[in-house]
Amino acid sequence: MGKYIAKRLLMMIPVILGVVLVVFTILRLSPTDPIRTILGDMASQEEVDQMREEVGLNDPFPIQFFNYLKGILTKFDFGYSWVNKNTVVDEIKNRFPITLQLAILSTLLATAIGIPLGIISAIKQYSLLDNIVSILALIFLAMPGFWFALMLIITFSLKYHLFPASGWYGLKYMVLPIIASGTGCVAGIMRTMRSNMLEVIRQDYIRTARAKGLKERTIIVRHALRNALIPVVTLIGMQFGRQLGGVFVLETIFAIPGMGKMLVDACSVKNIPIVQGGVIFIAVVFGVVNLIVDILYSFIDPRMSSQYKGGKKEKKGATANA
Repeated sequence: MGKYIAKRLLMMIPVILGVVLVVFTILRLSPTDPIRTILGDMASQEEVDQMREEVGLNDPFPIQFFNYLKGILTKFDFGYSWVNKNTVVDEIKNRFPITLQLAILSTLLATAIGIPLGIISAIKQYSLLDNIVSILALIFLAMPGFWFALMLIITFSLKYHLFPASGWYGLKYMVLPIIASGTGCVAGIMRTMRSNMLEVIRQDYIRTARAKGLKERTIIVRHALRNALIPVVTLIGMQFGRQLGGVFVLETIFAIPGMGKMLVDACSVKNIPIVQGGVIFIAVVFGVVNLIVDILYSFIDPRMSSQYKGGKKEKKGATANA
């Protein structure tokens, strides 16, 4: 397992380098002048030229890219914000904990609702409860997230004054964003859990367990659930990684100072270092989350962990026979 993790981490290096190159190239090909956008129309041409020289935009593209990579690899320097002069690392440090809280809480909410509903819907297939849950899942899948967030604000903030409409200053401020973000994932988790559970409970070993007289609860929890969870864990990991990258629309609607809001604000003023650093960070987060999901597979299904050991033993045996 240790060698597998090390191999996956090494495989992330070319992916991150590719992301850096693509993002760096796209931002440099932008038709508008980022310095003029930041300084404004009232700035003189001398001020624009001076700032372009300070940030290195007058250098050829290969030299700019080399200097950027050199700063990352030698000093872990992703540059500084052209707007407030804070370093990119400090900006991410300030914003990421907020996005992490939103991602964890909304993913827990979606998992706590989606998995039980999927299991119940599969066990009681074609029942009234199954039909109701399926209809609700289709509604949440078709419903735009920004519209649902606005409806929550209008209903619970403006009409009933139960929760604040914006900010991230305490538990009361977290309720509406977590609901808006979490319910968008419930439908996908529920439908995936239902389809996999239906497939698993029709397997021969489930019939054998029932023939032995095991309780239905024991069959579902100890035998069917673990095998049906593998695709669901993958989906949860993808949803969690996406939210760690920043739920751009929701963070903008609720004015949450997280990663998504940071990148939206940076794009609006062409703050290139913030955009570059934020996208690279998101790429690393996705890679780490996918690695964690792969490791979780071995805990959910012991057969996967035995494959690593079995492959290792087979390799040793082949070497001895040779």
